[in-house]
Amino acid sequence: MGSKSRKKRCQSVAAALLPLAILLVAIAGLPDTAVASRLPSIEGIVESASGTHVAVRGNTYDIGHATVRSTSGISVSLSEVARGRKVKLYLSKGKVTAVVVYPADMIE
Repeated sequence: MGSKSRKKRCQSVAAALLPLAILLVAIAGLPDTAVASRLPSIEGIVESASGTHVAVRGNTYDIGHATVRSTSGISVSLSEVARGRKVKLYLSKGKVTAVVVYPADMIE
């Protein structure tokens, strides 16, 4: 009988820890966002876009290796970074590592 009660206790502990494990996995993505907010950034309107290069505030940047996301954090295609769109480019060691694309109707 001791074996059955021990098994039941282990199952109840595992069931209690499952939501905690799921929460920890969900939170695991937050440090990446927090790090991005401390990186140098350039915000402005895309003056021109060609392939993986964009011009913002008079300078040209290669965004080919950057992650591109909407303001809600959803991944979007590189084609969303187009002339006239407002963007925020995050830089690390002189290279663009992340791009946030604002909604099309948002203009400065």
